Amino acid sequence: MSTVPPTAVHKPWPGLIAAYRDRLPVEDNWTPVTLLEGGTPLISAPRLSEYTGCTVHLKVEGLNPTGSFKDRGMTMA
Repeated sequence: MSTVPPTAVHKPWPGLIAAYRDRLPVEDNWTPVTLLEGGTPLISAPRLSEYTGCTVHLKVEGLNPTGSFKDRGMTMA
């Protein structure tokens, strides 16, 4: 059995601006300042899924650089 390195499966997160640049009002030559915010994991919530009767996933926003969901919004400020 061989193992596949994570880099072969997942690309490193480029940061919020780079990931969504084509959808944002930024110039092509604009260089963003980033701490690689965003890209936090999405985890399944089986108990909530069972309780609600639908599939529920939760974002772990505490893994942003400052530990806050506010990192996403402040990226464009």
